[in-house]
Amino acid sequence: MKKLKLPIYFRTWSWTQVLLMCGILILALFIAPLGGWEERSESHTEDLPLKPTRTLNFTTDEGTWISTDVSPDGQTLVFDLLGDLYVIPIEGGVAKVLSRGMAFDTQPRFSPDGSYIAFVSDRDGSENVWIMEANGSGAVPLTSGKDTVFISPEWTPEGDAVIAAKTGVVRNSLVE
Repeated sequence: MKKLKLPIYFRTWSWTQVLLMCGILILALFIAPLGGWEERSESHTEDLPLKPTRTLNFTTDEGTWISTDVSPDGQTLVFDLLGDLYVIPIEGGVAKVLSRGMAFDTQPRFSPDGSYIAFVSDRDGSENVWIMEANGSGAVPLTSGKDTVFISPEWTPEGDAVIAAKTGVVRNSLVE
């Protein structure tokens, strides 16, 4: 077997360059921190304008970018549309609203027994996983992350847990 000889180059830095690089690193840590955002997040969300200023009423028979799920008995379809959750009979008909308001609720999933719906919502200021009864009542958070984004909630086959993917958020950019 032939040995490869690879050249190794060492760069020597002057003290000025080392101090400059340390200064840039410290500045970067203050500008875009990767952790410890709890204090900033709480004060930031308190200032959000969470009161609606106007209402838009409309009727539609189609939508795009919607997440759907079919109930275990095959009789009901749950879906999200423009941040609200709805159910509709599988044969069609008029949709019934489960959640509406300023919160952006999305990605609904029926529990294996059909009695609960897991979904993602930003109603507490950050996108967390919530569950509610299949009739839309009793919504409670399962996660309480700050500056996080949970996506794709799925029930375990037994229905005793919900699994979701989690990412962190740094200044409106997703960081995996």
